[in-house]
Amino acid sequence: MKQSYSVLCICLFMVGFSLSVTAQTNVPDPNFRYVLSSNGVTFDGSGNITNQIFAEGITTLNANWSSISSFSGIEALTGLETFYCTYNSLTTLDLSSNLALINLDCSNNQLTTLNLSANINLEVLICAINNLSSLDLSANTKLKTLTGYSNQVGSLDLSSNLALTQVAIWSNLLTTLTLPSSSSILTLQCNDNLLTALDVSGNPTMIYLACDSNQIATLDLSANSALNYLYCAKNQLSELDISGNSALFGLNIFKNPTPFTLYVRELPFPTSGVTSFTDTNPASGKLLGILPVELTSFTGKIFHDLVTLNWSTASEKNNAGWEIQRQENRSQKSEDRINAEWETIGFVSGKGTTTEAQSYSFSSPVPRPLSPAVYRLKQLDLDGTTSYSKILTIENNPTEFSLQQNYPNPFNPETKISYSVAKTGPVLIAVYDALGRKVETLVDKQQKVGTYTAEFNGVGKSSGIYFIRMEADGFGATKKMVMVK
Repeated sequence: MKQSYSVLCICLFMVGFSLSVTAQTNVPDPNFRYVLSSNGVTFDGSGNITNQIFAEGITTLNANWSSISSFSGIEALTGLETFYCTYNSLTTLDLSSNLALINLDCSNNQLTTLNLSANINLEVLICAINNLSSLDLSANTKLKTLTGYSNQVGSLDLSSNLALTQVAIWSNLLTTLTLPSSSSILTLQCNDNLLTALDVSGNPTMIYLACDSNQIATLDLSANSALNYLYCAKNQLSELDISGNSALFGLNIFKNPTPFTLYVRELPFPTSGVTSFTDTNPASGKLLGILPVELTSFTGKIFHDLVTLNWSTASEKNNAGWEIQRQENRSQKSEDRINAEWETIGFVSGKGTTTEAQSYSFSSPVPRPLSPAVYRLKQLDLDGTTSYSKILTIENNPTEFSLQQNYPNPFNPETKISYSVAKTGPVLIAVYDALGRKVETLVDKQQKVGTYTAEFNGVGKSSGIYFIRMEADGFGATKKMVMVK
């Protein structure tokens, strides 16, 4: 009886001993071990974690830019909530044992497989710029943000992800995209894919939709009354109804097939990208193609004291008009011309949308002091977008003699006088006081055809009225100047 009691005690002791043993976790990748060591995890000589309980308490781990090819052993971090592992050499990533995970950024790797099947608490997933061909997020029902652009995903089902607010999955190979119904998605970026259809009817809170560069033939936006921005350029749309999208103020429908019909709430509607607008009754609409504002010529000349600009267009689209801008070219150095500021000197209304050629003209006084000047046109669309014409340089080659009013006038003590020489020969310009006495000779020499500027400095002279007189080749002219000190 005593012998059997001893055997029983030994057996009980052995059973108790075996229950107290915890399996060790091995971390084979030395770079991953280094990251864990930096966070307080210790290892034995075989790469096994020796402070398992400590590892379980790690909630945030940053393993970016660490040249890690395998995260085998990460299952030991059962308390991990936030994990960053960007710019590594990963091809597979299995986080199914990290049930506490909330935030994951595994972008910029070479992932072909990502297992998140057990991560029911995941809220933020960034897996952009990888090689993923599929992405199963059906278990991640708390997911709020998905950033998965630049992968190779061909089909994506997000119907279980009712908490989603932001989705960025552009530049994949998507042919189908299933969105959750009655979700709170605010922004959806699915551009640059292969989609032929897109259903956003279950997303009434959406404010931003970018689905350009796909093959979408129909797009129903009747349920998206909160939509602010819509980018659906470069698709196969032949019509688009935005009559119910009263919050919309950013729209791009460039390069869809023509003819194209846009249904709007009211006319006129200043929208870039179409040349004809209709109301909500399709029968009342016309189908016309997209037309650019095509500037065919832009010229200018000086006659008497006016610079006259002329330009023509072959066709126009939503052309609100033209700002005429001038840049005085006081220096011939190209860098000075580039850095000089442009001044708006006038505006000419455009013709809106038309397929017929149009001609425009604008005249303004020759800039004073007279000098070569450059002009350009700033074309404004009805939607606020702008474009610029080529730069036009107006050379001042006068056809007649002239003397311009000094500038400034009145002056103190300096002023400038511009004048034109129409024929090479002697030129005399002098200043006289109110009694007809010559005060100063400004020019007395041979001059070639061109425009010039003379300067008069009244330092040492009294305030009052002065006269400036020009004589050249039988031409004579006098201007009155006033100096006020």
